[in-house]
Amino acid sequence: MELAIVIPVYKKQYLEATLLSVSNQSDKNFSVYIGDDNSPDDIYGVVKQFEEDLKISYKKFNHNLGSGNLTQHWERCVDMARNERWIWLFSDDDLMDENCVSMFRHALASTNSKYDVYRFNSRIINHDGAVVQNNTLHPPIEDACQFAISRLELQRNSYAVEYIFSKQKYISSGKFVSFPLAWSSDDATWINIGSDRGIFTIPDAFVYWRYSFTNISASQKLVKEKIEASLQYLVWLQKWIAVHCKSDKTIASRYEKARTTWLRHQLKLLNKKFTIGESYKLAIVFNQRISIPLPKSLLWFFDINFGSLKVKKQLATFIKKITK
Repeated sequence: MELAIVIPVYKKQYLEATLLSVSNQSDKNFSVYIGDDNSPDDIYGVVKQFEEDLKISYKKFNHNLGSGNLTQHWERCVDMARNERWIWLFSDDDLMDENCVSMFRHALASTNSKYDVYRFNSRIINHDGAVVQNNTLHPPIEDACQFAISRLELQRNSYAVEYIFSKQKYISSGKFVSFPLAWSSDDATWINIGSDRGIFTIPDAFVYWRYSFTNISASQKLVKEKIEASLQYLVWLQKWIAVHCKSDKTIASRYEKARTTWLRHQLKLLNKKFTIGESYKLAIVFNQRISIPLPKSLLWFFDINFGSLKVKKQLATFIKKITK
């Protein structure tokens, strides 16, 4: 048994649908590890429905970690796995095609287990499970430098549930890269684990990432933490690129340009209107932490708040005056 499907759980709302998609796998040569983050929900009441059909190990932890440090909860769930070589960190609300495990096993055989990271392409579903978006397909093979910069340039979506990784490489790489709320921690971790051998995309099978108001990505809360995580990720990535992407000199220059595009996108995802005071304070932080010019980031906030090109042009002159 080479594969461990690890599911950190807190909410039971979609858990039955998730486990049903796991149970429907045409190849059941895997183990399932479910780590209950001390949820108030009756998680085991859902899990026990699948114990006869799946090799499940369930554990309810005595204290909640996910609310304070989500990557630590991920890690203790991965630690539940026994001798499996491969880890698939799945979620408690997403779905997988019934041939995902068999296609992963086929990918291992066809590549002679050459890669440390394998991934599926994905589609986005809504709270009812209906597909609302077909994501851009990943390239068949991608080195970590290209993956890092493509994510920064907003070329493709990427979700943690797409990825299966070598447990040995995960441990030797220092496990999960930790940022607040695990915001961008998944990207950083795949970049880290895939640094030597790259990432292989498994064809002809999809996973389905659920966009609902119960997940962190859709939440309009925790704005401060998401901004801090975004800044930490950019600082981490710049250092990583300097070490690992020396052979491609275009990566560093693309990073300098793309980081502003990516950060501005992160701000828009927050779906928040910023006061003038908040905008100015954050613009100063961006300048001090990642050297983004003050006028540029101030214009971002005005664009987010007002969205008018005419207003932006009028304010641009004013900003240049006050920042001289």
